[in-house]
Amino acid sequence: FFSILPSISLSVAQVVETSGIVSAIPYIAFDVLFGVLTFVPMMLTARTQPAEQRSQSYMMGGVMAILMLWFGWASCPAAVLLYYVTSSLWQVVQQQLITKRVIEKAKADAAAEAANKPIEVDVVRREKKPRPHKKA
Repeated sequence: FFSILPSISLSVAQVVETSGIVSAIPYIAFDVLFGVLTFVPMMLTARTQPAEQRSQSYMMGGVMAILMLWFGWASCPAAVLLYYVTSSLWQVVQQQLITKRVIEKAKADAAAEAANKPIEVDVVRREKKPRPHKKA
């Protein structure tokens, strides 16, 4: 592991400055993953929101991802990037698995309830009109 990231206490900017861009490629990859994995959870939760909130969530997620890229580049040590990337990746996978399981269970419950439920028909009676009277 230390052959990939020789120093986990340096930020990406410090590695680029001291060792050059070629040596900093793994650090840059973690920084990019840091930004992407900031946006992905917001995108996954925004799928269930109404259209107006969804566009606002995407905008906020994009701005947050850009800020995290800058933060990861300028001042965040590689150890923090590694921690955040690992935990965010775990969070996304866990969220997808649990959400999929919950949705499948909800669909199965709804199908079972619909199969056992009698059909209800909403009957609307027409309004009775007054009959015309004969003239005497």
